[in-house]
Formats: sequence, C-alpha cells, structure tokens
Amino acid sequence: MKKMFILLTISLILTELTAQSIIINKQVKDFPDVYDLSTPLNAGVTLSYFSINGIENRWDEVNVKRYPEPHRKEIFSNRVVDKDVKERLLNDTIKEVLVYHDSVACMIIKIGNSFGVTILLKN
Repeated sequence: MKKMFILLTISLILTELTAQSIIINKQVKDFPDVYDLSTPLNAGVTLSYFSINGIENRWDEVNVKRYPEPHRKEIFSNRVVDKDVKERLLNDTIKEVLVYHDSVACMIIKIGNSFGVTILLKN
C-alpha cells in the first residue's frame, strides 16, 4: 500500500508539473535486449535487462550515484539469474512512462500484483 501511495504521489506531482504521459502497456520481453539510453523508455528497458541477464556491473555505468572504488565490485558484481526469476522479470509490464521537461522521467512497471517505479535522470 505504501508503494502504491508513493507511486501515485510521484505520478500526480509529475503530471501536475506538465509531464508528458506515454502509455506503453507492454511486457519487457516485447522489447529488444539492447543497450540503448536514447529515450526514457529505452533506458528503462536497458536497466530491466541488466537485472534479467545478471549483468549488475553495467549499473555503475548508468548510475547517478558514484560509489568508492573498493565497494563497486561488491555492489555491482554479476550474478546468475534463476530461470524462474528471469521469466518473471521478462513478464513484468511497463505500464507508462512519465517525462518532465525532457530531463526527468519515471517508468511505471507492474511487477506481479504490485507496481514499481524506475526514476530516470538525463545526464
């Protein structure tokens, strides 16, 4: 419930601030697995595939927060993704992308019975 409240709050704030709403309603697996940060949707899909493929070391390339060198390998180490987890992540539904002033966006994803939000900032 708390997540839904946060999701609605972010959605309302961004919409109120003249955000552009782009309805997607497609599963992650409907998009190609390519490294593409050219649009908020493509960037969000790219980040989703990082988790699906277990290539956590790529997060450091796109993360706004920079971690000290000794901690990077711990935080961003690659992992083997269980087949069931991979299938669940591929079936997540990207519901909507909200874009504000071409520099801040959030991607709303339906994850099973709940929702998640990926915040995307243009560098």
